[in-house]
Amino acid sequence: MTRIRGIIRADSGLAYVGLGSFITLAVGGLFWFILASMLTAKDYGELNYYISVASVSSVISMLGLSTTVITYVAKGSKKIGSQANLAVLLSNAIGAVVLMIITNYYTSLLLVGMSFFSMTISETLGMKLYKKYFILLVAERATQIGLAIALYYAIGLQGVIIGYTLGALTFSYSFFRSLRNISFDISELKSRFTFILHNYAFNISDSLALHADKLIIAPVFGFTVLGFYQLGFQFLMVLSVIPASLFYYLLPQFSSGNKKRNVIYVALILATLFASIAPIIIPVLINMFFRGYIEVILTAQIMSIGIVPMTINSILNSSSLANGHSKNVLIGAIAYISSLLILFYLLGTLVGVVGLGVAVVVSLSLQSLVLFLMSRRYRLGP
Repeated sequence: MTRIRGIIRADSGLAYVGLGSFITLAVGGLFWFILASMLTAKDYGELNYYISVASVSSVISMLGLSTTVITYVAKGSKKIGSQANLAVLLSNAIGAVVLMIITNYYTSLLLVGMSFFSMTISETLGMKLYKKYFILLVAERATQIGLAIALYYAIGLQGVIIGYTLGALTFSYSFFRSLRNISFDISELKSRFTFILHNYAFNISDSLALHADKLIIAPVFGFTVLGFYQLGFQFLMVLSVIPASLFYYLLPQFSSGNKKRNVIYVALILATLFASIAPIIIPVLINMFFRGYIEVILTAQIMSIGIVPMTINSILNSSSLANGHSKNVLIGAIAYISSLLILFYLLGTLVGVVGLGVAVVVSLSLQSLVLFLMSRRYRLGP
């Protein structure tokens, strides 16, 4: 622990990224836990379904440019941020109209808010402005939750979606500022088309990895089963502060040639520690606060183990992207999604919600194996 504290003190960037991700995930997780205690499983599942639709649509509309901006701004590219923002603005205008037609007005607005804020965060990380990243992340999440709670009591479930949208748009000022001098020069994007294309496929795959479960479970098993499953998954999302922080911190560092091996060792130790403690704490929490979700206990315990392969995936993905091997990341994501879909159908049909939890952990582990084998092939790695 003394060594861990020394490493964190020596690298303030890691502290800002880690603390920012921890606060936003912890507060966001607490918010969703509070909603679960207030809503029926059906309403809880329905709300998560529409937010997942907006999240996946946002990633599709960002054209793979968010991670591209982090990577190449960190390498010194000065124009790619504004060029990417213009492309995202145009694609989101189209995406919002399409989503409004097939779902509703609220979901299409959330799509836009998510995209604009993601691009703001990407440029901030690419410039290694970690303190600014911390402030933006925490302020946006606090605003989102405050507005979501207020609007929920005012107009119901739609108020949560509107609150999330307004919070994201409020702190997307860097995105809007970059559009003041609009230029249709896309030379920076054209020169990196192959990387962007691979990255686009990876981002879609990565988003589906987080949200495809909701998109599948709702139509196949119903909103109630989705509500049960999502509460268990929420525990894993709270633990995912480690891989989330690690990816966004290591990508610009690896892109600049910094290996950061000590940071990686610390992250793996913490992930293993959390995976050991979480299954003990989860039953206590569910019995105390979520009496209507008792059958989720085993599912949540199983899912919490997934924090270890998630952390490994973040390390290997950031290393591959920083070295320009976006194809590796894409193959790993495809392995995860394809195995998840198959196991969802097989295990979900056989053993219900518990089977869905097992499917998540097995698929994450398979992704880790594929990424490791690909990294050895190209002799990549931190």
